[in-house]
Amino acid sequence: MLVLAACGKATEEGGVRFVNVSSSSLKADLYAGDDRIFSSIGAGQWTDYSNLEEGTYTFKVTSEGNSTALVQGSVLVPKDASRTVVAYGPESNLKLTTLTEDEGTPSSGDTRVRILNASSDAGPIDVFIGAESQSIDSAPTTMSNVAAGATSSFVTVSRGTYRLRIAGAGDRNDLRFDRSGFVLENQEVVNLIVSSGPGGFLVDVVRMKQTSTITAFKNPFARVRIAAAAVTTGVINTTIGSTTVASAVRAPSVANYVWVNSGNQSISTTVAGATVSVPALDLLAGGDYTLLVHGRSPGFAANWLVDNNQLPTNTARGKMRLVNGAIDTAGGLTLTVDFSAIATNINYPNASSYGVINASNTGRVEVASPTSGAALYSATDLNLVASGVYSLFILGESGNSTGILRRDR
Repeated sequence: MLVLAACGKATEEGGVRFVNVSSSSLKADLYAGDDRIFSSIGAGQWTDYSNLEEGTYTFKVTSEGNSTALVQGSVLVPKDASRTVVAYGPESNLKLTTLTEDEGTPSSGDTRVRILNASSDAGPIDVFIGAESQSIDSAPTTMSNVAAGATSSFVTVSRGTYRLRIAGAGDRNDLRFDRSGFVLENQEVVNLIVSSGPGGFLVDVVRMKQTSTITAFKNPFARVRIAAAAVTTGVINTTIGSTTVASAVRAPSVANYVWVNSGNQSISTTVAGATVSVPALDLLAGGDYTLLVHGRSPGFAANWLVDNNQLPTNTARGKMRLVNGAIDTAGGLTLTVDFSAIATNINYPNASSYGVINASNTGRVEVASPTSGAALYSATDLNLVASGVYSLFILGESGNSTGILRRDR
């Protein structure tokens, strides 16, 4: 950090920069006290340093052009030192933290690394920095159980080129990020900022070299699963790009998510040997999707559902949606949880928006149709957990449908 001079006299200043990794499309302004020092910083963007006189400031993040604080916090800016202010989380529950940039220079041959878990959706995470050829089972745990909003201690890693992987804490198979060619240079100090992807499950990483450059590592993958609702005894097969997403899947069922390359991919789907047309879709990096395969011969069809697996803002509650994949369900379906309507008039083949539900270990969930005297789905004494994300699928056809409740998070 440079100390600026005015009229031949050194001023006692420190440097501040701003990183916006909010999980919404927020364009943000940053104020230091009453002074706006940065403006219109989009999600996934950052600034250069601005010099401030030494002192304690109330930093305030607002939406672009607005003076009302979305979040604020007090930060000491020392002279001859640097601070990075980080905004993260959804705009409705934005959070603010600060990274110091005064870690000492590592020994020759080493790098110092720490991580900020700025993902409000990932939960606690483990970080693995290992050799490219190592399986996730044998990769060394570099940092463990880093809670959302927490910053780990620095760890020393030998300089080199590595494979960086991030997983849910305690479960190496709960993979959220996987990148080869991750370079740690000699005697550098690196902060890794982990942020939420648009689907809420996969994460992105910002690599921030102390008092130096910032690089974004977007997750190049999306996740896709098949909801098999077709009225058939045949099997469903789906390939996206070069990845098999469904192999001999039988309806009615909901398969697990599979990682696929993001972007516009070639898609091949067959039902009982018949080719099914799938609408083109640009799969967002870090997004989650369900491909609903439905209908009956000769009119099998498929359509995309965008899955929002972001955790509820109120962590004491959960959220649930209804997917109507049952052909001939006239009038639309209604989802109730503990006798409260969560979704109404959901027509085939569509999904409702997510509704907020109360956590309960005796939950009652029911799906009704105005044309049927009996519930299409009814379950009691369900354990509906706090921060849980659920999808209830009604699959098949009217009069012979199957309900499948999935906990997606």
